Amino acid sequence: VLPKTSSGLFNSTNADYVLRNLNTKFLVIAGIVTDQCVDMAVRDAADRGYLVTLVDDACATYTPERHQARVQLLAALERRQCVSIESCSSRGKNISFRVLQLKIYVSTQSGRRYVMCWFFKAHRIIFCRLDNLERVLEAKPVHDYDKFCVMAEQMEQHLWGVSMNRGPADALEHVELVVRISSDEPYILQCLEREKRCGRVEKIDAEHYRFIADVHDAGEMLPWLRTFIGRIESFSCSNKAVEEKFWQDLAEVYAMYGVEKAGEA
Repeated sequence: VLPKTSSGLFNSTNADYVLRNLNTKFLVIAGIVTDQCVDMAVRDAADRGYLVTLVDDACATYTPERHQARVQLLAALERRQCVSIESCSSRGKNISFRVLQLKIYVSTQSGRRYVMCWFFKAHRIIFCRLDNLERVLEAKPVHDYDKFCVMAEQMEQHLWGVSMNRGPADALEHVELVVRISSDEPYILQCLEREKRCGRVEKIDAEHYRFIADVHDAGEMLPWLRTFIGRIESFSCSNKAVEEKFWQDLAEVYAMYGVEKAGEA
């Protein structure tokens, strides 16, 4: 028995290490909840090279419809099929559209899982919340599957989280952040380097570093950028709404602590 502390079996246990030592190649997966822990276990195992069999009769979730929808999604992904799905919109309305599943993402902010899809009607890649998917209406074969995978890989090079801006699919937003890091604070620089994702870090002088990134949605970066409050010297973004929001948030934090700007009481 391997106790886990997250939805994903492989994310919070040494299951992969144990299975490799046992020379295990085939996995038979069953359990609850079908559209959460079971779904993630199947996808994560397949990503790690295991040959996976899902015993859907030995799985369950909150409703039969949700169970059936997730089993159909997994089957379509394995067969490289596009699917017509019914999803609940942010306004509570059910909408249906045809997509090709490409990859699963887990939000580090909310823990929610999203599927990266090719949206045929809009001719672009979108993200759909898995817990909003209600039904799979039909599955059809798709040609040039590898072409869509290449497009997804290209997009990942400038992807910060699980969101895209509303402009052209290839539009990028430029972000620059300058932070002050003292010589006796190497852990701050290590954090910046470790968490930069698709960005890069440049040294300006002995105590100043510049973080630069071109991303699809700079708004998703705000929670991470705020972690450097008190060290921020400058910030700019080509999306002026994001830049304005950033400085507004900082002003509120500084006002809360009686600080006029970074480093000044």
